[in-house]
Amino acid sequence: MNQLMAWCSRRLSDAAGLTEPVARKAGRRHWFTEGGNRKLIESEESLENAVRYVMEGQDAKGEFA
Repeated sequence: MNQLMAWCSRRLSDAAGLTEPVARKAGRRHWFTEGGNRKLIESEESLENAVRYVMEGQDAKGEFA
């Protein structure tokens, strides 16, 4: 998981224009939260629910809990 998050962080920093080493450090962003909720996606239905949550429900209060 750490390797994936490091790779994604580099890509996000590149997309944000933080390509120079100095700019990358100065503009460092915390792209991921610590201790977030992790659930296994073991079926097609679980994947559909996860995508629906990310697309529609992250900011909803209680509906997708």
